[in-house]
Amino acid sequence: MHDIKLKVELSLMFPCNFAEITNQIDRDNVKFNSAVQRLEETLYKQIADVERRLQQKISELQNEIQVSIQQCQDEKRSLESRLLDSIHTIAANLENRIVSIN
Repeated sequence: MHDIKLKVELSLMFPCNFAEITNQIDRDNVKFNSAVQRLEETLYKQIADVERRLQQKISELQNEIQVSIQQCQDEKRSLESRLLDSIHTIAANLENRIVSIN
């Protein structure tokens, strides 16, 4: 009984009826859900773009690392070769001195 009286009082206080309010709430809810869905889609696209760019950057850095490793290995071989040449030269000079002393 109290509920009916309250509903009657509320319906008198507000010019629109509860069905209109409910319909408006439903429409607003649909709009809100659509906005949330669009936001989610936008965020997923942005995350995918960031992941793609990150993977690209990682790939570029891996290539740079490989190039640097190759350059270091080439430099190491060059230094080893020069060291061996120097050792051979020193050994040859030492041998020549020993031979010339005798």
